[in-house]
Formats: sequence, C-alpha cells, structure tokens
Amino acid sequence: GHKENLKEKVTVPKEFAISWRNASNHVQRRCIQDKFEKISYGKESHQGTLGKVSCRRQKALAATGRRTVEEASEWLHFHYNDPSLDDPIPQEYALYLCPTGPLLEKLQDFWRESKRQCGKNRAHETFPHVTLCDFFTVS
Repeated sequence: GHKENLKEKVTVPKEFAISWRNASNHVQRRCIQDKFEKISYGKESHQGTLGKVSCRRQKALAATGRRTVEEASEWLHFHYNDPSLDDPIPQEYALYLCPTGPLLEKLQDFWRESKRQCGKNRAHETFPHVTLCDFFTVS
C-alpha cells in the first residue's frame, strides 16, 4: 500500500483541540458490535486465532451495515470459507479541529437553544468541529 509520513507541524489555537475519528466507529452502532463480540465461534477457542476472529467480526459487521447481530452472523456463516476472510482490514480516519473550553460551552448553549426553539434536526447529531482532512487509510 501507499505509505506517507506526515511531518508538518500544526499550531492549534488554545480554543481548539485536534481529534481523530475512525470512519467505522459509529457510537450509535456500538451496542450491536458489543453483542456480536460475545458470540463464540468454533475456532475462537484455538490458540492464536483471537485476532482472526475479531477481524472476521469486523468484516461481518461492516458488510451488513452494522444493522443486527443476526445479519452479521449470517454473513459470516456464508463467507466462512472465503480465502480473504482473515486478511487485515485497513482502517479509515479523519482529523478534526474541535472547540474546547469557553468556545465549546458557547456552542453547546447555542445548540441547546436552537434545539429548544426549532426542534431536533440533523445538525444536532454531530459534534462541533472543522474537518482538517479527508479520510485517510491506515493499514
């Protein structure tokens, strides 16, 4: 794969912090992954296969859109003999500039008030941030 070292220094104002987020790490879907990780598979009891099992779970969850444990289990059952099943999954990340301190408090007050006046909408589903770069892949 393509590897690139990032050596640029970035000065961040004290009102902000740099944060990273994994593209596949959706908080609202986390409970499905937690349930799925409690399911045991035959090979899991063998020494040295825990990493493979975790990779398989991640692939099954990603392939089914993290909808239900049953769908992920079914996908895994049908792809059990797939030769690429145990290949590592490249992860995607993005960097965000996130407000902190008094600026964050003011933004949260604004969001609470806008939610009260206008009702909840999609703008209330994301955290306040400035995206610093597109998603990049780490293998």
